[in-house]
Amino acid sequence: MANNFKNYFLKNAGTTAANAYVGPAATQATIIGMTIGNTTASPISCNVTVVSGGTTYYKQYDWFSEAPLA
Repeated sequence: MANNFKNYFLKNAGTTAANAYVGPAATQATIIGMTIGNTTASPISCNVTVVSGGTTYYKQYDWFSEAPLA
């Protein structure tokens, strides 16, 4: 089976839910890696939700950063 690799970026996501990627119908997608950065001087939380076959998978991340990323 052929593979098509894609990169998706979601900048300045804010505090409301936003879709970074929505696959077309009848398409299988695999997440190989994900990078999330904190560009503020304050701690942040990030929630990642993946929906597959009607099942929702949820993960919450909490970062405590002493300095923002440059």
